This record gives sequence, structure tokens and C-alpha cells, in this order.
Amino acid sequence: MRILPTLFITLITAGLGFLAVMHQLNGNLHFIFGAPPLKHGETIYQFDPTNVGSIHILNNDGTRGKIVKAGGSWLIKEPWDDYADARTVRSLIDFSARLQIEDVIKREDVENLSEYGLKKDKIEIELFDKQGNSLCHFKMGRYTSWRGFDPNYKSEDPTKPPPSFPTLIIQPAKENQEAYLYVCSDFANPNLRTVKMRDLFSNGLRLFRDHRVFYNSPAFAGEITFREKNSEITIKRKALSKTDEWAIAKPYELACSPETINKIIGGLAALQANAVLDESALALPDPLPDNINFTISVRYILPDGSLSRPITAIFYPPENDQASTIPVITLEAPDKKRSAILLVPKGPGTVLDNIPRSVNLIRSRTMTSLQVSQVESVKIGDFTGREADLTLEMNPHERARRWYARVGHDELSTSGRPDYDGPANIFQINELFKALFKSEVRGFTNDASTDPSEYGLDQPIRKISINLKDGKLANFVVGEKLRPQYFARRSNNGRPLEISEEAYKAGVKGEKNPELQIVARPGNTLTAPATGLELLGLDKPKIIKFNDVTLHLGKMAKRTRLTFMIIRLAFFDLNQFKAIDRTQRCPHSRTITMSIDNRH
Repeated sequence: MRILPTLFITLITAGLGFLAVMHQLNGNLHFIFGAPPLKHGETIYQFDPTNVGSIHILNNDGTRGKIVKAGGSWLIKEPWDDYADARTVRSLIDFSARLQIEDVIKREDVENLSEYGLKKDKIEIELFDKQGNSLCHFKMGRYTSWRGFDPNYKSEDPTKPPPSFPTLIIQPAKENQEAYLYVCSDFANPNLRTVKMRDLFSNGLRLFRDHRVFYNSPAFAGEITFREKNSEITIKRKALSKTDEWAIAKPYELACSPETINKIIGGLAALQANAVLDESALALPDPLPDNINFTISVRYILPDGSLSRPITAIFYPPENDQASTIPVITLEAPDKKRSAILLVPKGPGTVLDNIPRSVNLIRSRTMTSLQVSQVESVKIGDFTGREADLTLEMNPHERARRWYARVGHDELSTSGRPDYDGPANIFQINELFKALFKSEVRGFTNDASTDPSEYGLDQPIRKISINLKDGKLANFVVGEKLRPQYFARRSNNGRPLEISEEAYKAGVKGEKNPELQIVARPGNTLTAPATGLELLGLDKPKIIKFNDVTLHLGKMAKRTRLTFMIIRLAFFDLNQFKAIDRTQRCPHSRTITMSIDNRH
């Protein structure tokens, strides 16, 4: 009978050895005895969110979803083959990694799982690492009436209570973990989502499909092109550094407005659809120029500094005048199209409507398109020969560089010295630099003018030379556009009166006009012969008949008076002034005329 104790001891030893081996392999014996409940405040799963490589979803409507990461992009393989919304995917991963326990419920105490949303309403999630190993597997139930608090939240105002978050039922799906249900907080990063987690699974997982027109952030773009039927605008930059500024490359080489560039980049990043349809849901014609409204192409700067292939969004016309959206398709290559049609909102106030797409909106709207930080010295001269040289020099008393002014005539005064040579008036410098480098012009007239006299640039009233810190020189001249004036008088030595352009044109056409009625009155006669008629264009007038009275009409292009101040540009009249840019920074010679606000 001694064999029985020996056999018993042998079995116990073997069993203990087996348990020891299993514990060594798995780190626990949960698969045999079941896992103990996790504690309040713990998280159900511990894994690095960056290690997630794929996600499987079984939705409460029966839809199966499969999302994988490939080449740095999230792709949804089921129920579509398309780009996944990276923000929604990140929200799900962060949610799964932060399932903080607020309460524990024994499964054996639950009679009906449907009351906890774990039957027909359950959503089943499983995350895998990049090698295909399961990281977490759980079922998501209903929300509860409890609220949870983020222990990592740091408030700037300790007197204010921290924000609370909704809680919901989570049941681990692994067999050895199903003995307990957990009430977990639904922590949400407001930068990724503003809705509850379960809301992301509505409408057959459609929110997991990327709604953005451009999947990759336009902030990494090196070239953006806007094409319409009769125009093409391209803006470029060489690299992603802050010193590499955007510039217009087509149709002219022009500086860009930094504020407008930010508006374009931000608009393209925010441009997304209200709905994403399958290609079969909407019949669109081939993307030929006559069938589309416009296109926007983006090329990204690659790690080696080269540009990627263009990603082109093609915008079709709306279905009808009442439509609030327009269809958009995306081409990743000439023969590769995204398998989706995006319905993008249109009209006033929409993201699309606020994206600048014209040269005059994108270009720099300052007089010089330069920054103060680029400037080493400035020289300003007027038509009288007066000049002001402004240079940055070291001030020995302040131990810093400051602006100095040397003011005089292009031919020195009789004393052989300038009228002034010393520190510049800082208030006048600020006003000047505001006019040259900050204040916007009123409008652009011509980017390829061939007749400077049309804008008074053949006899400029200002000449400006700006030496830049990179050794380059930018030259500008400022001219005054002539403003036509119109005059009329009776032929029998009548008093000359100024009339409007409308009255002048009416008289030439033989039409009635109340201003001409006043000119034709008998009382408007001089007692002495009129003089200076050549200054009014009445020495060689147009002769007309008005109510049986002979009238003389004259037209004269005049300049109004200008007030000049040293260093500061000041034009105290209502005319428009034009600037011609002859800067050597541009590789091709070009003339630009722009309207400058008369306050500068």
C-alpha cells in the first residue's frame, strides 16, 4: 500500500511543477484560477499607444471594421478600402489605453447583460501591436450616470473644480477576464474629439473614414497650385524652416503675405467633407477643364528636400443652385484616385470660401514686400533734389545700434556739409517704416506696365533705395497719378466753372445736365477778358450748344499740391499714388504698379 502515498506525492509534485512553469511563462495563473478584479483607479490595460499597428471592430449594427497602419498612414480596409481619419483612430487608441476604473461589478451579480449594454448594443474592440499580438480586447457597453475625474489634470486655477467625464461599462473579452465588469471613465482629448466615444461608432463606422480633403497636413507643403479654367497660381518655398518664406512663382514672381499664407495653410488643413460617399453613389463626369470648377494641388517636402508627387483635389460644380455642398475627388497620381467622393460645404462663411485663391489676395500687400529686420539702410530722395540717408550705426552711449539720419541736397549746401547729420527722430522712423513695410496698399493696378508716364513714374516724386542685410538692393520710385479736372464757360467771355466728369461727357454727347444749365446762365459772365485759360484746358476747348447757348468745355490733368516732410512720406491730398518695383531680388525685370494710401 506504500505505492499510493508515493503516487500521491508524485502527482502533487508534478502539479506544483506545472503551475511553476505556467507562472514562469505567463507571469500569473489567471488562465487556471481566473484573474482577480482590478482596483479602483487602475487602468484595465497597459500598453504604449505608439505600438498599435491594427484595430478590429465589431460594431453594434453588425458592421465589421479593420484599420491598419501602413507607411505612417492609417487605412481602413473594412468596410471600405480608404483612408481612415487619424484623429478618430487616435481617439480610440487613447481611450483604450486610459480605461481608468471607477467601480467594479461581479459578472455573477449581473442577471441580464443587456441592461448594461453588453448584448445587442455592445461594441467590441481589439487592438494589436505591429507584430500582430493582441494588446487589448474588450466590449463597450452603455454609459452610466456617474462621472469620473482625470487624475492627470492640472488646473491653472485651484479654486475651480476639475472637469468631469462620463463613464461607461467595459467588459474585458478574454476568457480569464470576463468575471468582472468595470465602470470606466471616457477621457476625451478635446483636440481629437468633442463627442462621447460610442458616438464615433454611429452610422456604420462612417466617422472612421477620413473626411479631410488632404490627408497629410498642408503645413509640410512645399508647393501649392490653384488652377481654374483660365488661370494658374503657384506658391512655393524651398524648405520647412522659418527663414524659407513662401513666394508666388506663377503667374509672376511676387512676395506673399504671411497672414494670407497662414490662412491658406489653415484652410486646407481644415477643409473637410460633410459626408464621404462611395464612387458608385454619384456619377461624375471625367475631370476635364470644362467639367470642373477648379483644382488645388499640394506637393509636400520630403526628408531629402525634394517634393512629393502632387496630391490634387478636383472640385466639381454643385448639383444645382440650391446645393450646399460640392463634390470633390482626390488624385494621388495621374492613374491613382482615392475611392471616395467628398461632399464639401460651399458658400459664404465656409472653410472653402475663406481660402484665398487669387494673386492679389495672396501677394504681399505692403509697399515694399520687405520686413524691417531685412533692412540695413534706406535712402529717400524727392524731385527737388532733397535726400535723406538712414543708416543703422552703433551708439557708443547706448551700446546698441540705432538709426542715424543724414539730410541734405544731392548737391551739398554752400557750407559743404549736410543740413543735418545725427540721430534720427525715432517717431518719424516708425512712421516711415510703417508706410514702407507694414501698411497695406489700397490696390494693385498693373503687374506688367510698359508706360511709366501713365502713372506719373516718368517724373517720380520720390525715389527710395533700400540696402538689405544680405547685400542686395531694392529700388523703388513713387509717382503721382494725374487726376483729370473738367471746366466749362460761356463762349462770350463767361466765367470758368469746374464741372463733373458726368457733366463733361453729357455736354460732349449733346445731352442735358443740370451743371451745364448753371454754366449757361447769362449772369456767369466776366467783366474783363479771361486769362489763364490754358491752365483749364479752355484755350483749345470743345465747343457745344446747350439750350441755344454756345459753351466751351475744357479737360485738364492736374496734380494737387504735395506737402513733403523730411524722413516721413506725407501726402495730404486725395489722389492715388503708384509705386514701381525695380528690386534686384527678382530674377526677371518686372514693373508693378500699386495704389498707395495717401496717408503714407
